[in-house]
Amino acid sequence: MLVQKDLAWDKSCDVAIMGYGMAGAVAAIPAHDAGADVHPSAFY
Repeated sequence: MLVQKDLAWDKSCDVAIMGYGMAGAVAAIPAHDAGADVHPSAFY
């Protein structure tokens, strides 16, 4: 297994959505409407 030892996090958010199916939309929309910084993984 390959492991990257110098992994750096360059993004931060309140809510990270992995995928954007129905469950992702149900989680992302109300979180956004409540003022959270939401980042769906589909845009990366």
